[in-house]
Amino acid sequence: MSAPAIKTTTVGSYPVPEWLAALPSEQARQDATRVVFDIQRQFGIDLPTDGELYRFDINHPDTNGMIDYFIRPMAGIRAELGRSDHEHFARKQTM
Repeated sequence: MSAPAIKTTTVGSYPVPEWLAALPSEQARQDATRVVFDIQRQFGIDLPTDGELYRFDINHPDTNGMIDYFIRPMAGIRAELGRSDHEHFARKQTM
């Protein structure tokens, strides 16, 4: 391989493989992490990372679990919304 035009030393968020989102399981997440590391090594990344797959929530593959991951430590924030929440929001005059 020739030298890259832009040298890369690490990777941040890596796209979630489609097969992981389609059939989420803990084993699939481990396999995806291995694949991500291997791809980075093949391309000469100096500091391979898991691409933030550790945050992937197999119970919420549609949002990659990111919403729950970030709001979990916040007090007074709920991830679950119901009809009454929607009705309360719709009644607000300022909206």
